[in-house]
Amino acid sequence: MRSFMSVILSVAVLAIGAIAFAAAQHGTADLQSLSASGVTGQARLNEVQSKLNFQAQIRGLQPATDYRIQWYSNSNCTQEATVNVIETFTANPAGMASISAKLDKTLPDIGSVSVVRVSDLSVQACGAVVAQ
Repeated sequence: MRSFMSVILSVAVLAIGAIAFAAAQHGTADLQSLSASGVTGQARLNEVQSKLNFQAQIRGLQPATDYRIQWYSNSNCTQEATVNVIETFTANPAGMASISAKLDKTLPDIGSVSVVRVSDLSVQACGAVVAQ
């Protein structure tokens, strides 16, 4: 009987682990250049325990220029009542940037991601988040 209970407990622990693993959500956003800005990149979003790990690689930026990366609940980077800035950054001399942040959001909250030039608030690149 004791052996049978050990087997049942082991199966339960494995099942809980499998459910927790399956609940993890991942998504990507391919940042496409807008208005011939030349800015492109990719963002990766990984949800872990109701928090979102956000990473992005961006290129085609103007060196030493300030930008911000932000998210929208819609899938086409349409301006919303609230501006949701993930991070503000300055492009390196090669016109590139790497962003890493943790957000108190879940993957379904984020519909799209954009790169915005701070000086004129123009959207330079946008990408819809695709869950995987």
